[in-house]
Amino acid sequence: MANLTLTIPLAPNQIHSSSKTLLGLPLELRTQIWRAALVSPPKHSLNHHADCHFRQNHTRTSIEPPAHLVLEPAVELVEPRLYPWDAPSQCRCAKRRGLNLLLASRQVHAEAAPLFWGENTFVFESSDEFTVAVGSRLREAYRRLLRSVYVGGFQEADKSLKTSVNLFTGEYLEQPIQRWCQFWGVLNQCRGLRELAIRPEVVRKHAVYLAKLRERLPELRKLEM
Repeated sequence: MANLTLTIPLAPNQIHSSSKTLLGLPLELRTQIWRAALVSPPKHSLNHHADCHFRQNHTRTSIEPPAHLVLEPAVELVEPRLYPWDAPSQCRCAKRRGLNLLLASRQVHAEAAPLFWGENTFVFESSDEFTVAVGSRLREAYRRLLRSVYVGGFQEADKSLKTSVNLFTGEYLEQPIQRWCQFWGVLNQCRGLRELAIRPEVVRKHAVYLAKLRERLPELRKLEM
């Protein structure tokens, strides 16, 4: 039986080529694209967007709150308001963007994840926030990729020597433990850390832990207070 298959040659500009896709670009160009999409200034340096309600409602006699202080802690389907005319109390101007890029493929993740974790400065409002976010929610492999961490406000609870709360599970402990041992335990796992900013109160109260930073964090180059 005769072969009835008809082969139609395509024009050169219609032939699919992997070199025409994003992953077909040279690694140097892909790296620049990942960096532009994933690396951003620290959240305490970000301003409100032009269409943000905090920017629109700002007057000459009012104070525009910094974007990171009114940052929405989690995505909510319905913003809590007492009345329909109430203005929302938070915004997302200081949120990181482009993180879905890391989920595109394994190759993209392998190339882009080190840039995201290594070239961004991660800001935490308190030592407890750092302990929970990095120690409980962040994978161990990513902790080693962190290069710059800023731990902000010193809260009243930080003055306590002991605590009865397990920050990783939220459960109460029968026997209180040292207030800061959970924080230092997590920080010591960030072996690749190069820049660390902490409050001066921490230095005065935890000299023993600070004396071991060089040993625990061999890559540390800058300690800011």
